[in-house]
Amino acid sequence: MLIDKLEPRFIAPAGNYTRNQPDERSALDVKIYKMHNPFCYPADSASLEVIGGLGDYLSNLPDAECYDHAGFAVISTFAPAQKMPFTDWVTLGIWDRIIPRRTTFEVKDGENLLKMPRAEADWCIYEILGVVQFEAKAWAKYLDSEKKTEDLTTYLNSHHPLGLLELN
Repeated sequence: MLIDKLEPRFIAPAGNYTRNQPDERSALDVKIYKMHNPFCYPADSASLEVIGGLGDYLSNLPDAECYDHAGFAVISTFAPAQKMPFTDWVTLGIWDRIIPRRTTFEVKDGENLLKMPRAEADWCIYEILGVVQFEAKAWAKYLDSEKKTEDLTTYLNSHHPLGLLELN
């Protein structure tokens, strides 16, 4: 079945997660966004438990998977085929030089993150046109900087603007 027009998504920054470690190679900073269909779900449908579950995952992430110690995550709420109860998905991108290494989770029981097999998970079109594109430009600006602490802080404080994403 072809879709004439995809329903819009509302995107909003939802804060940052910071894993401070005495060893700089273990530190990790992740910007968090929430995305949902504003006509079907409440604005705060992605719960704090989901963000807490993401924080638990990131706090246990092996140093070898921290790559460049920064990244972003999108918590998406939607209903597959608009017939089932809403589902939360978390797509995490940790920067590895110029590539955001992606991991996707389905949220079970409101908070437990179930890691999806790599073949079954990908960025959705709204993530690509919204957050991923914005983050890629912000990360490129950081890579072009002197990479001092204040440059990383500038990257971490920049967020995709609050707003509606539509595909026409």
